[in-house]
Amino acid sequence: MSRKRRVCHPAAVVAPLAQRTLTTGIAAALTLAVGSAAAQATRWSAEVRATTGVTVTDNANLQAASEQRDDVILDVTPSIALRAEGGRLRVAGSFALQGLTYVNGAGDSAIIPAGRLNANLEAIERWFFLEGEVAASRGLANPLGPRPEGASSVNRLSTTNYRITPYVERVLIDDTSLRIASSNAWTRTGGDVAAEDRYTGRHSFLLQREPRPLGWAVEAERDEERVEGPQPAVPTVDLVRARLRYGFDGQFAIGLRGGITRSDIFVGESRSFVGGELLWRPTERTRLEGFYERQPYGGSWLGTFSHRSPFVAWDIRSARSLTSFAQSQVELPATGDLAGLLDAALRTRITDPVERARAVEDFISRRGLPRSLTGPTSVFSDGLLIRTLNVATVAFIGRRNTLALTGFSQRDQSPAGADLVVSVAAPVALRQQGATLLYGLRLTTLTSVSAATTYTKTQDDAGTLSVGTPLTVGADSRQQTYRAQVDCLLSLRTTGFAGVRHQRFTSEGFEGWRENALFAGLAHRF
Repeated sequence: MSRKRRVCHPAAVVAPLAQRTLTTGIAAALTLAVGSAAAQATRWSAEVRATTGVTVTDNANLQAASEQRDDVILDVTPSIALRAEGGRLRVAGSFALQGLTYVNGAGDSAIIPAGRLNANLEAIERWFFLEGEVAASRGLANPLGPRPEGASSVNRLSTTNYRITPYVERVLIDDTSLRIASSNAWTRTGGDVAAEDRYTGRHSFLLQREPRPLGWAVEAERDEERVEGPQPAVPTVDLVRARLRYGFDGQFAIGLRGGITRSDIFVGESRSFVGGELLWRPTERTRLEGFYERQPYGGSWLGTFSHRSPFVAWDIRSARSLTSFAQSQVELPATGDLAGLLDAALRTRITDPVERARAVEDFISRRGLPRSLTGPTSVFSDGLLIRTLNVATVAFIGRRNTLALTGFSQRDQSPAGADLVVSVAAPVALRQQGATLLYGLRLTTLTSVSAATTYTKTQDDAGTLSVGTPLTVGADSRQQTYRAQVDCLLSLRTTGFAGVRHQRFTSEGFEGWRENALFAGLAHRF
């Protein structure tokens, strides 16, 4: 009997070495640096709010007419938005904790966290850094089911992530730099889906030279995921890549890239890939960047375009990559970041980042706008997924008018093909499409009105994502949401709001339903 020979992949050596080297210095570096770093971060922006609301709805459980129940939903949401810019410490993000209850018991009471807070500490000056993050998001237990708007615990999938990333980053000589990082994240899932806690690790090495005019880079990376133990939850992926890039006049650059990737899902385990990349940055306000690689699972790419002016901000991106549910929760969301677009549009008018953060929070609060717009939900799956995402968002910010539009298309599918060795009991093939249009108008210095409409469509091409309901291949669900709201400044720090909402849902796997609701509440800034 012949024994299969495993070739040692460079990323398999770099990953544990990087992880051990970086983690050994964390405690000492923090002890030495936290005091001085925190002392230098004297410019803080903290926006603490508490929002309380009441919703009267004729369909609190979002069911068909024969089973729907009217109810009154009470909710309280404390939140905080932080921003700090200092010599060696940076903090940014927001976090909220919504508690809701159903007066007549039509649904389950719940406490739902949401938001993302990130902190970066320069522990050893220009050498060793430590980044930490806590994030929470609300998804859908069944992506084909209802997408609740407002206070609701229906079809809920709550995910909380904790991440710590020690890394070395250093400019060596001239334009050559080194970065060694070990990103370690823990994901906890709750709500209507019970799942084990997961660990996700991404360990990387990067040595590069800026293209002036010729640049190059050598990098290695390992992605791993485990479920409460040493055994991997999904196959580990190792990658080694080399890149060459040529720059023209500091605004345009093109390049070639190629390397070797290894995983148990690939036939022969190790496979080579090639690709290209480009960068166009005509001004500090406009940036176009992207790459394409021919991977064993097909094309892999990432393309982004961003542009900002004093009154308009654009963000367009397209991506295709190999990912998993836990990895997608750790990554930054790629859709509908209205607060980020407002920050980009105000960058020309307000150059100071702390003052700009205050202005964004004040703008959102006074005009009753959401921090983010509708986007696709992550599919809960135990295996690897190939994700293809296209999204575009634009925001116009006038003196009295605010207009935002976002549209997205996302496809998740289980890896399959002649070059792949995959055994999936319930393969995934889910498509999501949607769009949101938001308009806000400041009527007076005290009063603002806003209106929004959202449309989403979800289609299960594999027929495997139902929860308690047998679905057929190609089953889909569609939902439209309409919302109008008026906000009135009652005092310097207190805003009152009231509005109406209508939702309509149709599906091949569920009975259709409609909901009408009235809501009102108070928001106070401390």
